[in-house]
Amino acid sequence: MDEWCNGSSQAGDVVYDDAPAILVFSNAETSAQAAKDAVIAIGARVAGSYALDEIDARLEAQLGYDGIFVELDEHADSVIETLARNLGTLSARHAATIINAPLSLLDQVAARLDGRLVNLLCEPSAGDRIATLALSLRRDAMQFSDVATDSDTGQLAKLADEVARIAQALSRLSPREIEPAPSSRMSDVMIGYRADPIFPPAVVVDRSRAREIRNIIRQRRLRDQFFDSELFADPAWDMLLDLMAARIEGVEVAVSSLCIAAAVPPTTALRWIKTMTDAGLFERCADPGDGRRIFIRLADKTAAALDAYLDAAKKAGGAII
Repeated sequence: MDEWCNGSSQAGDVVYDDAPAILVFSNAETSAQAAKDAVIAIGARVAGSYALDEIDARLEAQLGYDGIFVELDEHADSVIETLARNLGTLSARHAATIINAPLSLLDQVAARLDGRLVNLLCEPSAGDRIATLALSLRRDAMQFSDVATDSDTGQLAKLADEVARIAQALSRLSPREIEPAPSSRMSDVMIGYRADPIFPPAVVVDRSRAREIRNIIRQRRLRDQFFDSELFADPAWDMLLDLMAARIEGVEVAVSSLCIAAAVPPTTALRWIKTMTDAGLFERCADPGDGRRIFIRLADKTAAALDAYLDAAKKAGGAII
């Protein structure tokens, strides 16, 4: 799979020589084509399309590229290490790095690849690929193709602002202030790392609260049997509840598990996890027993705010869903 593209791969598209150049890596023609379609859709050009085992050689030999789009498959464990070795080079070149990983490799990818340097996708739609690539290249939203502008791009642009609003709302309930996200642009959002805290912090000790929260989660999923699940999609709230229950139970939550708990497509959940972490609502902690996995936990201040909210809601006598 060694094709050089100095222009568009689709009839009718116009790609200029000064457009951003993207390298595509994939072992499957279908996923490679999906990545190339995203490149063309934002007006960029495919500088080359190669197999996954060519990443090392191509990144060393290629002089002019503005980003890479990597489509991992179920058997790409060794490729994750290759990408980890090359992140420094990609960062130094200010190259956008988009990686689409299957759910089975999501924890390993999240643990090995610095979230500040990588835009991670999982089971993405065409719009997900387009919007993520465009935002990674910091292109103006008006230059996106219509499919990205009308759907995913608008949602991405609002995501960080929504998380900042959540943080501010929780801060009014928490005895400690929660800092809002520093930026409203998804392209500026970065996952932070921190020293591993003593777990679980003694914010909530009432085990009956965990049962109460799990019951709330079950009620929320019950709605999906009667309505379209997208109608009530609220990944921030679903993840907050799941992490709160896990915290009380003393259970760790991996990235892949939290994506499932979010009850939205994995790529959407990953965006929320990344943004909520940057806002200081979530914390990212290494698994001391397995370097291929990380855990996501509630920050102490978030847990305190959520506990205060649940108490206030119970006193008000309203149903929590």
